[in-house]
Amino acid sequence: MQTKFSEILKLISEITKNSSCYILMAGNAPHVVDSVGEINLSDDLIIQFNKDIINYGLNSLKEFSSWSSLQENIGINDVDLIPLYDTNEVHVYLVILAHENIEKKENPKFDVYVKTLSRLVELETKIVNNNSQERLRTLINTAIDFIFSLNGFGYIVEVNENGANALGYSVEEMLGKHFLDFIGENDRAEISSSFQKMLTSKSTTHFEIDFLHKLKKSLKYEFLATPLLENNTIVGMMGIGRDISQRKKNEEAIKNLNKKLEKANKLVALERDRAQKQITVLEQINLLKNEFISNVSHELRTPLASIVGFAETLSSEDDLSPELIKEFSNIILTEGKRLARFIEDILDFSKLEEDSSNLKLEEEEIVSLIKDVISETKPKMEKKNINLITEIPEAEISIFADRKKLFKAILIIIENAISLTESDGQIIIFVQDFPNEVEIFVSDSGAGIPEENLKMFFEKFHSTGKTNVETPVAGAALSLAKQIVEYHKGVLHVKSIVGKGTTMILHLPKITN
Repeated sequence: MQTKFSEILKLISEITKNSSCYILMAGNAPHVVDSVGEINLSDDLIIQFNKDIINYGLNSLKEFSSWSSLQENIGINDVDLIPLYDTNEVHVYLVILAHENIEKKENPKFDVYVKTLSRLVELETKIVNNNSQERLRTLINTAIDFIFSLNGFGYIVEVNENGANALGYSVEEMLGKHFLDFIGENDRAEISSSFQKMLTSKSTTHFEIDFLHKLKKSLKYEFLATPLLENNTIVGMMGIGRDISQRKKNEEAIKNLNKKLEKANKLVALERDRAQKQITVLEQINLLKNEFISNVSHELRTPLASIVGFAETLSSEDDLSPELIKEFSNIILTEGKRLARFIEDILDFSKLEEDSSNLKLEEEEIVSLIKDVISETKPKMEKKNINLITEIPEAEISIFADRKKLFKAILIIIENAISLTESDGQIIIFVQDFPNEVEIFVSDSGAGIPEENLKMFFEKFHSTGKTNVETPVAGAALSLAKQIVEYHKGVLHVKSIVGKGTTMILHLPKITN
């Protein structure tokens, strides 16, 4: 097509060559701009001259530098524009440049060529436009997104085939339908608000809505829409939408997985803490075990050394006096009983830990029980010349108890006071009767227990401090006493002041009417 333009331009140049005129074309249509006849000008000058013609027209053209440059380069004095094709968007002119003022051309051949050229420009422009529109239509129909345009009332006037098919419709089924016909009821208020925002700002807007498939299933779409303006008035809207249903599902799945991951991390952290606590407990148990072995070894070694030593003396010495043999035999007997008592305490404690339900709780009179314990421990007190002070009510005080085991607990408490009391010392046993409980104080005048040792007073395998040759004092016995009291729903605690002595306080619930 451009070849024909060039040929016609040459013919027009031939017609006007005797008139000292130069012919060129200008405009914004493809393939027809900057076609020059016999003029030898730079491309930059021709391009600038073409822009000035399109932007300012003939009336203002002579005010710009491109016109001055033409005058200087080829010495022209006048210019004329003959419209070949002129619409709102496309402008094509035949430009006649002359060395003198241009007179009206009456040459018939010239008019024919101008009309022919004008027709060719019109056809070429239409072909170019049609080709461009066809390419654009092909591109739109190839796209997998939903591409559409609406008129000023919101009805669909254009839609691409793939976009319609994705919703189960044909293009024909969607054309002429209102946009809201394809929107879920819950999203109509939101879409109306988005459209209103776009109309107010006259700018592109973004929104997400549930688009309805022909089969009535809901699909999540993301839209970008822009208004179509004509003379600054909105006459419609054009937009593009993309199905993001799968993306939303993936986002929701990721969100749920993140929640599960967070929960799993919390569980892992809890398990890690629990495991750390178990490790700590195991370490403490291991330390207690080692301490227990050390304490038990000490408690066993001392009486065994006495037994073995005196037994060897009796066995090897034939000339011992009867008095000395009797003394050594008594020591062996005492140390043997001490070992038996210690082993019995450990076994009792083990049995009690294995099964606390073996308590035989019956109604018992606590005052008589305490007096029985005191009677059993009196010989030991007398042997150390310990002064015993008691204040026990004469009234009967009834409790539910396993007499044998509670007797054992109180015995351990009083024997512990005896072991902590020096010879010629003092022990006070004080019983108070309250409406709902009975309170028993066992106080000694011993050296007292330091605060750091007091914290571990009832540890199972911890030594409570001072011992003597008669009674082993280890945490196993005191821990056993504490557990027996607690199985009777009572409370046992200790107070001690270094240099003044130790007090054990026992609370037991009474049987009330």
